Amino acid sequence: MYVQISLLRWKDVATEESAQEVLARYRELADIDGVVEVTVGKNRSPWSAGYTDVILVRAEDQAAIERYRTDPRRKQLAATVDELEEHGIGVVLEPA
Repeated sequence: MYVQISLLRWKDVATEESAQEVLARYRELADIDGVVEVTVGKNRSPWSAGYTDVILVRAEDQAAIERYRTDPRRKQLAATVDELEEHGIGVVLEPA
């Protein structure tokens, strides 16, 4: 199982409502071939460094992660996130 994790820290101009609205739309991407699950939620870690929200994608293989990343719907959502985020961190975990 491959896992992609995105950690998001929002700009001051991003409202909680606007951030949550765009994040909720990420769940719709779970229908991409090979994507098992798309979960969004709050980062409750005491070591969050201001990264308040998480997008977690579980996929069958690297090819499914690439399909997710190149899907036009995800690209559109990512463009909106780019406008609202101060900084983001992305991680793709490959099984050992």
